[in-house]
Amino acid sequence: MDKTQLQRFVLVDGTLTPDAEQRLAGRGAYACDAACAQRAAARGGFARSFRRSVAVEPDLLHSI
Repeated sequence: MDKTQLQRFVLVDGTLTPDAEQRLAGRGAYACDAACAQRAAARGGFARSFRRSVAVEPDLLHSI
């Protein structure tokens, strides 16, 4: 799978934020689709990727 096909997420003030344009500054974490992103949030994958605690808005992952 090509990197451009993945959904990129970044942290903005400690909150997980989608980066559709892949241009926001900082470390990014990638997910293949909404289901992968939901599993990553549930299993702590985003926290591991960013090496810190991550706040995930409840409806964020359903809107991507």
